[in-house]
Formats: sequence, C-alpha cells, structure tokens
Amino acid sequence: MPGDRPLVLATAFTQAAPPALRRKLPAPMAVERALRGVLAHAREEHPEVVVPDSDFAAHLGRHLDPGEDPLAALSSLHAGDAYLACACARKDAAALAAFDRRFREVVAEAVARMVDRDPDFVEDVRQALREKLFVGVRGSPPKVLDYSGSGPLDAWLRSAAVRTALNLREGRTREEPMDDALAEKLPDSSDDPELKALKSRCRRELKGAFQAALAQLTAQEREVLRLNLVGGRSIDGIAEHFGTHRSTAARWLAQAKQRVTDITREELVSRLDWNKSELRSVARLVQSQLDLSIQRYL
Repeated sequence: MPGDRPLVLATAFTQAAPPALRRKLPAPMAVERALRGVLAHAREEHPEVVVPDSDFAAHLGRHLDPGEDPLAALSSLHAGDAYLACACARKDAAALAAFDRRFREVVAEAVARMVDRDPDFVEDVRQALREKLFVGVRGSPPKVLDYSGSGPLDAWLRSAAVRTALNLREGRTREEPMDDALAEKLPDSSDDPELKALKSRCRRELKGAFQAALAQLTAQEREVLRLNLVGGRSIDGIAEHFGTHRSTAARWLAQAKQRVTDITREELVSRLDWNKSELRSVARLVQSQLDLSIQRYL
C-alpha cells in the first residue's frame, strides 16, 4: 500500500495483541500479508469509509482470541463488518450513516419479534442502543468496540438489541412510583402554607398529569430529555449524539421541557376543580420539580 512502511500492519497488530500471545504469533511477513488481504476486502465493501491502516490492524490485534490460530482467524474474519464497527467507534460520519442504513430495520425486527412491538418502545431501544454502541454510558467505551468480527455483525447486533430492550423494559417495571418519588423529593414548603396544603391535595393528580405529559412526547423529545437529565449530557453532547448543530440541540431541549410543563398544566386544569390562585400555585410546584420528576420517570 502506498506510503506504508514494511510490516507496518503486522507491527500494529502485534503491539495491540495481549502480551502473552505476542510470542506465539506467526512470522511477521505472514501476518502482514493476511492483514493486507483483510484490509483490501474491508475497503472493497465500504469504499466510503476511511480508517487508518495501523488503527484497523491494532483493532484486530486487540480482539485476538488466544485459543485460535491468528492466520485462520484473519482468513475467516467478517472483514467488512469489523472495519465498519471500527470506523463507527471512531465516530466516522460515513460509517455511522452506513450503519444506520444497514441495521436500522435489523434492530426494529429483533425487538418487535422478541420483546415488544410498540413503535415508541422500539424507537427508545434504538436510541439507547445507539448511545451504548457509539458513545458509551457512564464513562464506559463505546460497546461497538466489543465486536470482534468473528461472526456477522447483524447477528451480534440483534443480540445486543434484545438485551437492551429487556433491560429497558425491566427498568421501567422497577420504576419507583411517581407519587412516592414526588412525595419524597418535593421541596420543604413549611414556610409556604399554601404550597404545603396543595402538595398534600394534588399528589395523585400531579402524578397522572405528569405521566400523561411524558406519554405525549415524541421519541426524540424523550431521548433529548433523557440524555440531558438522566445521562448528564450538555448541549454539545446532545448535538454530538444526534449529529446536529448545538443551537438545534438547545432548541430541542428547551421545547421538550416546555412541552412537559404546558401539557402538565393543561392536564391539571382538566383534573382539578380549583380556583385560579390554587392552580397558579400548582403550576409553580410543577415548574420547580420539572427536572427532578423527568429524571425519576426516565
């Protein structure tokens, strides 16, 4: 390959391999030839995706199976899938677009068939899986780096999607009741007798109104709120997640919060036969607890 030093792929592959396996590797020239074949095949499948030669070789070296012959593993590798996964972990735009085009329906079909057919739930799973795969959660590296290329990427992805769906559904069933969460976390209003009285009177209605508001959000609005209030993402982080400009992400977040506030107020008006002064106080209570309540629910 033009510009490559002799054995540059074998060197990167060997240096990335587990130390205990390095002395067991075949002759460097044999490894180099095998890696060049893998790289050529991968780029033939994904000509629009670019990963530096040495980076891809190192990626393969890190996944070297101690119980398998390296040359045999490289010859049976799903080269294009491994190359695409490596590029996605590097947040290559072309790779991410190719991944979405190819596997969007794979995820939807796997979740619908084995866990839940609800379109909103499927979209929630897709968004959660995308974050795990390409961003990482709570400081962990992107999960797409775990894919070794030893099997088809679509089979690996189906398994990951189903696990994500089951975890998401289990988390929802274990969710703390909204009325309990609000009761424990509402601010101490001992210095505001009106709020203290209203808090005890409207707990059930507030729970129902807030849940109704969240249920009316789009999948994107829920994801934006979850990223910010549960995942701790900044505007820049949300923009990176969706691949959009930070001003767009900021607008989405503000609109999603405003939608929850507005719908919750409308629901309360329809549920409570109270005077305007009481409803204004409830609205202030809702606004003060908006972020915390969304965190608890999502």
